[in-house]
Amino acid sequence: MPIPEPQSEAAAFLQELTGAHPIETHISAVFCGNRHAFKLKKAVMLPYLDFSDPVQRLHSLRMELILNKTTAPEIYQHVKAIYRTPSGKLALTEDGQNLPAQAVDYVLQMARIPENDLFDNIAAQGPVTTELLKALADTVFFFHAGLAPIIKKDWPNELLRLIDGNRIAAGHTRLDSKMLTQWYELAVGAVHARWADFAARGEGGFIRRTHGDLHLGNICLWKSKPTLFDALEFDEKLATIDTAYDLAFLLMDLNQRLGSATANLVFNRIIARNGDAAMVPLLPLYLSLRAIIRAHVTALSGDLSVTNVLLGSAIKYLQPNPVALIAIGGLPGSGKSTLAYRLAPRFGSSPGGLVLRHDEIRKQLAGFAPERKLDPSFYTPEMNDRVERRSLDLMKASDFSRTIIVDATCRNPLFQQAIEDAARAHKIAFFGFWLTAPSAALEERVGARKADASDADVTLLRSMLAAAQAVPAEWRLIDTTQNDGGFTEMMSVLSTSKLQVN
Repeated sequence: MPIPEPQSEAAAFLQELTGAHPIETHISAVFCGNRHAFKLKKAVMLPYLDFSDPVQRLHSLRMELILNKTTAPEIYQHVKAIYRTPSGKLALTEDGQNLPAQAVDYVLQMARIPENDLFDNIAAQGPVTTELLKALADTVFFFHAGLAPIIKKDWPNELLRLIDGNRIAAGHTRLDSKMLTQWYELAVGAVHARWADFAARGEGGFIRRTHGDLHLGNICLWKSKPTLFDALEFDEKLATIDTAYDLAFLLMDLNQRLGSATANLVFNRIIARNGDAAMVPLLPLYLSLRAIIRAHVTALSGDLSVTNVLLGSAIKYLQPNPVALIAIGGLPGSGKSTLAYRLAPRFGSSPGGLVLRHDEIRKQLAGFAPERKLDPSFYTPEMNDRVERRSLDLMKASDFSRTIIVDATCRNPLFQQAIEDAARAHKIAFFGFWLTAPSAALEERVGARKADASDADVTLLRSMLAAAQAVPAEWRLIDTTQNDGGFTEMMSVLSTSKLQVN
């Protein structure tokens, strides 16, 4: 959507000022100079916003400044007016100056973000490191944790209104009408099928004034740290949503740009930090809504090849997939976590399976980051029981709506039986794998660990090796000294089931 003709003079001024053509979205144009960038809101009217009035554009810019000062205080600087001087030329007001009553237009001055530090450009350049993805997930976790809860008892009805609004907006584009009708029916059905769960989010403190537009293009590296910017400012209702719905835009974008493995890593890292497994049954609708929004917004650019892929994804997110409960047990260093996180993205639609790693659950119960080393007081039999109970509670909270992978030593026969019973009670497939490796290989792996959720050291490993361990009779032994660490053998076993294994 081009810059409207009435703003052409202001756009030409900003282009001359910065020496750069604008970076455009359907509602904004950003002109990037050497030190500063200037955002101009386009004078457009869409089903979900009205920027046709300069006063409304000014209000929106001021709101954007206030909102983003929280997450990116060094990036967001001033709202300025473009005004006409007595000589007839255009100029910008100075920093902190009162805005004139009459102005040609208004802009938001920001610090220039290097293009290579924008996460969508980082993603376009290739694989993103695990460390950076974890840091991104942690940034989102802390942001959501710091927001004030807002009670919305009509959250399910608001979702129905969102679905209607997106159907109408998409209907104004050239999206396939039959696919759009299919999506609409599935989305409405998803709300009614989980009405009580959505209502519980609205009444349970999960609705907050979030970022609202949390995709990779609105995240950057600032001083080497993931930083959220460009929060949705033009509609409070669209941004006052379930934190899981806010997260869903990031997960959907990661999946589309980098594949399910990256989305799965961020998804599981977030739950490892906040313990919010109750979001899991609701993610299909939230991901689908984010995909349909991206589809009809992208359609405004006329690229139907991309929009129809997104529309297909929006439908696929809402289609059910067979699920299973998979337990991966074994001693420290046997490769449980490596295999769990390698398997997880391969089940069902993105973001894949839920990993319940007991080392991470222990840290969550202690109130620390997964990599924080705990003292021995957190490794008592009582704490072990708490971890196992919490693991079972997280399974229940997820409603077994997505494949679950339990990553634990599984040395307690009562816990082994409990997870098998849980699978049986929910009538889903159960797979038990017990990983093995020579003691020398185990010691080498444990000794080489760095910045890991496991606190096990070689001394603990040797004590566990000396203790008798009964391997569950029905669990399959996997030798992780194979070239691929046992991955191919596990995939072979899982692929013989009715699971959708990618």
